[in-house]
Amino acid sequence: MTDAGIRTVDVRPPINCDQPIDPDTNSVPHRTQHHGRIRIAPDNSFGFGGHHAALVVRAV
Repeated sequence: MTDAGIRTVDVRPPINCDQPIDPDTNSVPHRTQHHGRIRIAPDNSFGFGGHHAALVVRAV
């Protein structure tokens, strides 16, 4: 989903977050935001048994 977000420049809404904890963050519940340009995006994966991976994707 991270590479699709970079290609379409859409940021998906946070899941299960109706009220943001920090008012300074730009998070709109239940609505996708369109941004002009996304150059770098993180992607985290969590698996069973302690298998975790983090990847940073950059647009070229």
